[in-house]
Amino acid sequence: MKISNTKKLKEIFLFSIVLNISLINGVAQSNIFNLFKTSEDIGDEYFKKFSYLDALASYSIAIEESLDSNSTNLKFKIAETYRMLNDPENSSKWYEEGLLMDSINPIYSLHYAEALSSLKRYDEAKKWYKKFGDNVSADGRSVDKITRINTHEELFRDESNTTVNEVSFNSEYADFSPIIHAGDVYFVSSRPSEVKKVNTPMYNWDQSDFLDIYILDSNKSITKFNKEINTRYHEGPLTFYDEGRKMLFTRNNYKMGFLRKSDEGISKLKLYSSEQSTTSGRWSEPKELYFNNDEYSVGHPTISSDGRILYFISDMPNGHGGTDIYKSVYDSGNWQTPQLLGHNVNTEGNEMFPYLHNGRFLYFASNGHGGLGGLDLFVVDLEKGENAQVFNLGSPINSSFDDFGITLQPDGLSGYLSSNRKDSRQNDDIYSFITTIPFSNKFIIKGIVYNRLTKEVLPNAMIRIKLKNGSLKNIETDSVGFYSLDASPNEIYDINVSKNGYYDAHSTLTVKGNQTEYEEDFYLNEEYDFTLYGIIKDHKTDLPLDSVNILIHNKVQMNDADYVTTNDGDFEHEIKRVEMGDEVKFHLKFKKRGYLGKSIDYEAILNKPGRINLNESLNIKLDKITVGTDIGKLIDLNPIYFDLGKSFIRPDAAAELNKIVTIMKENPTMVIELGSHTDARGSAASNFSLSDRRAKSSAQYIVTQGIEPSRIIGKGYGEKEIINKCVDGVKCNEDEHQVNRRTEFKIVEF
Repeated sequence: MKISNTKKLKEIFLFSIVLNISLINGVAQSNIFNLFKTSEDIGDEYFKKFSYLDALASYSIAIEESLDSNSTNLKFKIAETYRMLNDPENSSKWYEEGLLMDSINPIYSLHYAEALSSLKRYDEAKKWYKKFGDNVSADGRSVDKITRINTHEELFRDESNTTVNEVSFNSEYADFSPIIHAGDVYFVSSRPSEVKKVNTPMYNWDQSDFLDIYILDSNKSITKFNKEINTRYHEGPLTFYDEGRKMLFTRNNYKMGFLRKSDEGISKLKLYSSEQSTTSGRWSEPKELYFNNDEYSVGHPTISSDGRILYFISDMPNGHGGTDIYKSVYDSGNWQTPQLLGHNVNTEGNEMFPYLHNGRFLYFASNGHGGLGGLDLFVVDLEKGENAQVFNLGSPINSSFDDFGITLQPDGLSGYLSSNRKDSRQNDDIYSFITTIPFSNKFIIKGIVYNRLTKEVLPNAMIRIKLKNGSLKNIETDSVGFYSLDASPNEIYDINVSKNGYYDAHSTLTVKGNQTEYEEDFYLNEEYDFTLYGIIKDHKTDLPLDSVNILIHNKVQMNDADYVTTNDGDFEHEIKRVEMGDEVKFHLKFKKRGYLGKSIDYEAILNKPGRINLNESLNIKLDKITVGTDIGKLIDLNPIYFDLGKSFIRPDAAAELNKIVTIMKENPTMVIELGSHTDARGSAASNFSLSDRRAKSSAQYIVTQGIEPSRIIGKGYGEKEIINKCVDGVKCNEDEHQVNRRTEFKIVEF
């Protein structure tokens, strides 16, 4: 059975190597104590020692012997074993059987989802990622994975720009983690040595050789790196610096020909340094870096060209997840205390195989960030700090299997990577690639969604993006209101943001080739309850009026609403599609039989939610009317003036008459007698003639404004109806005479 070294190398450099003779030379099959153990117990022991083929064989026997047809726990053990052997097809089958039970360890939901992703069964994977997230809400992988599945099309956007091909120097064994140095390609391989020494240990995971470092030179010749570096155990990813005279590399905890072990009996990984002699060309005896530790692993180095900044992975305590990427600075002749990179890079999953390009762009593999399945390759711009966006390199660099260990030429347009994409159950291979656009030239639209009033961030807001070709995609803001969207140059993005209880916000963005990062924050207004409220009362009695017909015209939105007051005389109108700070404008009409109709305007700026009580700012009381009522008094009409001895309508008189026109239009059954009166000075005949002309002139003006002639009667009374003492022969002052010079608008029919 051919077993992938992908899982082997990842787990080796993730966690550790079991140090006992059973791992290195094979687990003894004829242990007398095994006679007293079940097949499942034996399988558990093999599993703990990383001997997964033997564990699988024992578990297979155990499942056949089991009388319990469910055997849920055993099924999960088989699934986990297949997972470690990097066989998603078989592992998914066993997870599926075990997951029929409700009460399970949530981690199996995650592992099942990952297996489904490797098999490109993404819709099913989302279900199990969600189930995992529902049970382990603090773990951010669930949301990230589902979001990425929902936007998978972005990962295929630049596919036509990149070509990936398998290299000719792959072997039938594991070949991976290449780096380009001085025109040569250095890589890690488990291919057997040409001359095999007696008692050379075998790695019991799959009975393969341990890993060594090899060189492909410019003549396409492959040689094993020198014996000062390669040992009889694992050597792995390496990096050169200081013009190639110095190197750092990964190795088992090995010294003086012996493996060292942790308190748990495990040989951890460590970083070693070596320097090449300028005279002999020999590499010095490797030295451990000071932050190595027997109790956790350190490996996968990449370093700046000046040798000052080192990035590596470790599973040391207090990290974010399985393995994380750390940074250490060389200062004053020593490596400083390692610093854990932030949450934008490290996840609850595994980050590994970092590679620093041009001192700025950090490439790495991760199964914690959302991707196409397995390990995916990512890049982050270190110059942008801890909040820098991590970009998935997309297809064809990434596949649904494990993709890792990338290295690039200085121009960033070609290089090599490692992958087991050819067949998930085959060994890792090295692939070359050529691209037309550097992977670091990633375009992004990002921002934060806020509550406009409180400035609080809004998690789980829906971001709907429509492209110019009509395609749609949906993403959600995270727990701190942040969203990010991979973008393409020369594309128009129509972005709409929505959240329950808030009004939508919208923006249109054009991504141009000369700018790679766009920040677009959104501020949402809460859907507050805005209402117009009022109580209509009798102006004289101050009692509420029922059955008042109300027409409310929205002068901004140009729509109407009708209401009838209740027995309590009140009404309420909901103001829709408005936000805090909006200006509202309404025209309100009130009508009730037996009462003078009224129109009124209301304008305001919405500065607080809730009910707007119109009674606080407007007079919305109605006047009861009877035949003979002077409506001029009801509406506080100003006096209508004429020039001395004249009857034509002056502009100030027209303004007052227009108020009567409005009242008559609002009360279309009303008939009015417009009576003009004079004081007692002058002859009675001349006073009558003048008042009559003025009355008829006023009535005619009202007719010109659209009132039927039959509804307005102009009549002059002269000095006939003096309302104070100032009759002929009585001496009065000017103010007293003015009282008699009046125009009345008496209702004669209603």
